[in-house]
Amino acid sequence: MYKTAFQFYSILLFIGIQFTGFSQENFVRNISPHHEKRIDSLFNEWNDPSKPGVIMALLNNNELVYLKSFGSTQLETSKPILRDTRFQLAAMSKHFTAFGILLLEEKGKLSLEDDARNIIKQLSHFNHPIRIIDLLGQSDGIFDFNALKYISGRSDEIKISNQLVLDMVERQKELSFIPGTDFVDAGTSTSILLLAEIIKEVSGKSFADFMREEVFAPIGMKNTLFIESKDSHLTNIANPYIKVDDGFADGEIFDDNYGVTNLFSTIEDLVKWELNMLNPVVGSRALYEKLNAEVILENGRKFAVPQGQLTHGQQYIHMERDLSSTYHLGQYGGYASSMFKFPKPGFISIVLSNNGDDYNGYLGVISSHILLEDVYEEPTVLKAEALPIQPISNQDLEALTGEYWDERGGLYRTIRLKNDTLQYVRNSGYASALYHIGNRRFQMLTGFDDKIFLTFKGEGDSKSMCYEGGGSEQIVFEKFEFKEEVGQWYEAYVGAYYSDLLQVGYSIDYEDGALTIKNLHTAKVKLIRIKDELFNGNQWFMRSIEFQKDDASNVIGFKTRMQEVDGVQFKKVR
Repeated sequence: MYKTAFQFYSILLFIGIQFTGFSQENFVRNISPHHEKRIDSLFNEWNDPSKPGVIMALLNNNELVYLKSFGSTQLETSKPILRDTRFQLAAMSKHFTAFGILLLEEKGKLSLEDDARNIIKQLSHFNHPIRIIDLLGQSDGIFDFNALKYISGRSDEIKISNQLVLDMVERQKELSFIPGTDFVDAGTSTSILLLAEIIKEVSGKSFADFMREEVFAPIGMKNTLFIESKDSHLTNIANPYIKVDDGFADGEIFDDNYGVTNLFSTIEDLVKWELNMLNPVVGSRALYEKLNAEVILENGRKFAVPQGQLTHGQQYIHMERDLSSTYHLGQYGGYASSMFKFPKPGFISIVLSNNGDDYNGYLGVISSHILLEDVYEEPTVLKAEALPIQPISNQDLEALTGEYWDERGGLYRTIRLKNDTLQYVRNSGYASALYHIGNRRFQMLTGFDDKIFLTFKGEGDSKSMCYEGGGSEQIVFEKFEFKEEVGQWYEAYVGAYYSDLLQVGYSIDYEDGALTIKNLHTAKVKLIRIKDELFNGNQWFMRSIEFQKDDASNVIGFKTRMQEVDGVQFKKVR
């Protein structure tokens, strides 16, 4: 009767969903009452019309089997969340922008090998070609504008539009690395924003119009659209809320830019999106294969970080209890969104919320644990008794303790010995136990199923610690010692500094026995010397800076040394 699975399940969405309670969504198919009750229990906190809430859809064997909502879109009216209620997808928007680029390639409008400098004039001054594939792989060496925003001290009230980002890109003098040779572990939003601008330039339409007319409308995603201006008005939207001590306060609906964020959609439309991949209405199967393919750089390196392996579709491939999954997430202003997919059993979870939680993906993951309990081969939590622990003396463990610096990430970690067990301690103080599995290689236990390994190498002053997790490349930490500063050493660094790129200044002072850095818009950051002229700050946006001196050893400036913005220059002006 139905020509495609897409048509069949779309019909289910429109006519198969029943309503209970205060007209919440409530659709279940081919799930036992026992499993349904266990999944429902995950939402107990939000099953209340006086609270904001969440909606989740589950597909199993590529069939919609569960769709329920809990809580309200508006606290004033207790309006329920429905299948056509719109949510801000935030960073999940990147997936669709990437699809738009690949669709233009398939239509013959561009090639991924095209030099973006010939399309975006603000890139034209860079010395190295920046191919579209480099932007798609977030391997272009352009500074991340979100990191620049925080370094500059701009508050969330100040608009960081696409045009302002382009202006900052134009003022960037040098790339962090040659495009196609490296990547930023946490990714960079600038790359995706530039893809949105390329779509606009190549298609001859606004970015929002292209995505609506060429992507969303043909699939039947009638409630999905990109917003290009905060002045826009949207109907049928879930109001976002943030948690405060006595309840909830209004959050933010619109972000400042598009392509990277500002995509609004519904649970119904996102199910249609996933089902379109089974029987494509827009794009070919080859396009979707490229969308889901791993990013591999020109030198053969994979974009492999602790979060997983990045795909061209801006999702991460990650092992969940030894089962391959793909996921992407979004969070903004009280909204959160997530999608987890397990291709082998055909399981997909989609979760959208307006309740102030920064992360809601655990709802879909735990649901997968319930519905796929016979598929998973690994336990939910790794325990010490299951590890191949090998003996090692306390003396040998003690020799591994100390501080270790990650030059690439710009952060340090502490290794300590407590109750005969080595511990990996983060800057927040949160510690994880390490268990020796042979040859100074340790496995970390986090209370979850993560497989994280640390291998210690070298002797004396040249010790290093190699971190491996989530299928990532090794992250190398070099051992160092904090040195107590004496005399008037700090006087050379105290002063005012200015960045032409950001058009903002910072002051460095000596207070309470430490160097501090701040400007009018940022909190005070405490600086600690790691080695030579390299300092670590206790805020992420200043976590690694390197001072520069002239031939007479006078401090003349500093530059940032974080991956996202490796090389933002500040000149000392007094």
